[in-house]
Amino acid sequence: MQDMTSAQTVDVMLSARRRAWMAEAEEFELAAHFADPHPGEAVEQQQQQPAGSAVVLFGEKSVRLGYDGTPEVAEFASLEIAAALNIIREAADCLIGDALSLRHRLPLLWQKMRDGFLRVGVAWTLVAKTASLPLQQALQLDRELAPLVEGVSSYRLVATAEGLVLELTPAEQAQDDYERAQASRGVWIGQSGFGVSDGSKRPAQACDLDHTEP
Repeated sequence: MQDMTSAQTVDVMLSARRRAWMAEAEEFELAAHFADPHPGEAVEQQQQQPAGSAVVLFGEKSVRLGYDGTPEVAEFASLEIAAALNIIREAADCLIGDALSLRHRLPLLWQKMRDGFLRVGVAWTLVAKTASLPLQQALQLDRELAPLVEGVSSYRLVATAEGLVLELTPAEQAQDDYERAQASRGVWIGQSGFGVSDGSKRPAQACDLDHTEP
């Protein structure tokens, strides 16, 4: 390293950061992959079997853990991830749901994350900021945001997403969303620290992956 120029040092630093971000993204990507063998349709088919047929979990139903346009999954599928990662079930639900939301609603940003150009934390924020949009509008926003990822700061990317969401949201709905957000604001406390829920998605503590089972 002593022989590297300043420019070479910066290039190596950027490469190291990209590798770290790709490794960080792998767990998030695997959460979506985990849902694939646990589709909601399979649960519905099991529940329609004749009496006496084997059913994996009695009373299980299909649920949508992500936002509009994401596939349904088996209700209890997240229990396996929760146990393995030693987190509460709500956090596992959130992990799977947000991973599916990014993959299905913001596929270009999903690929940017996989390629190491977008950090998972920023991707997670973008999922939350676009949660209120129907699928087609989310896909439209994805097409507009993806080309910006490598050219602007994370702060600017999120701010741009917020502006686009406002443009795509009818005024009446925007007011309703704002009032719901204000009503659900609050402080959450977890093992990793504390913060403020902005009401844009699930309760903050449910998505805190450091919130382990006691």
